[in-house]
Amino acid sequence: LANYEDKTEIFHKSVINDMFRELYLNVMPEKVRHSLGEYYTPKWLAQHLLYTSLDKINNKSRWKGIDPCAGSGTFVIAMIEKVINESKGKTKEQIFYEIIKRVKAIDLNPLAVLATRINYFIAISQYLPDDFNYIEIPVYLADSADLPKTKILDGVKCLIYSLDTKKEKLEIVLPKSVLNSIEQFSKSMFKVEEEVTSGNIKGAIDIINQLIPSNERKPIIVKYVEKLVNTLRSLETYKWNKIWCRIIKNFLTASNLGKFDIIIGNPPWIDWKNLPTGYRDKIKSLC
Repeated sequence: LANYEDKTEIFHKSVINDMFRELYLNVMPEKVRHSLGEYYTPKWLAQHLLYTSLDKINNKSRWKGIDPCAGSGTFVIAMIEKVINESKGKTKEQIFYEIIKRVKAIDLNPLAVLATRINYFIAISQYLPDDFNYIEIPVYLADSADLPKTKILDGVKCLIYSLDTKKEKLEIVLPKSVLNSIEQFSKSMFKVEEEVTSGNIKGAIDIINQLIPSNERKPIIVKYVEKLVNTLRSLETYKWNKIWCRIIKNFLTASNLGKFDIIIGNPPWIDWKNLPTGYRDKIKSLC
């Protein structure tokens, strides 16, 4: 931890590194990491793979990239560094928005997501706009092999996903339009969390309904919203609620990130037979 005491080194303007790689490797036992299929990539290799990938695409000037299994962010940092090098001569605000729009990441491990988000923030900190008041770091806690599916319900395009908890199933059915503004959706889910925690079910339902255009608030949609909030309230009785609102926000947002020119990363190296049976069945169609 002594390596992190000098903040001038952490925020050094000419060097962008994966600040938490060594810390993560030392904190998480090797057997645990390998059981999750986690093997970390050296920076030089991440850069080599990135440059090789970019050589093979047509859109070399405004490419967009995503790491669907980010770890602590080695490939993410390499992409951010490349965007910065391509943006010389631009203002810091322009560089900031270039990075935010073009570099995204997903991981299923909460600790890895936290490490990548911090690495991402440190990398962009020198480019923060002077008048910013909200930042959505585009690194999401989600399963890139099992993202929400799209289904039409009463003429409304919806995102559908379910999560099994030890107490009950959390069924998520929301119109895709709730993600028209990622920032608004994120802020609203935090408000839903507060209302559910305080026991204000109607308030939580109203917040979600406000995200849905009036022409899409069909009876079946409203019913699913009410069911979702009631399940969240039920989980709150077990003191489990706060994590679920954030998971909903992350999983739905991750399913609506758009198209990318490159998908780059080091996927989990884990034997098929070691995956939980239910999960194997769930993702079998991808294999």
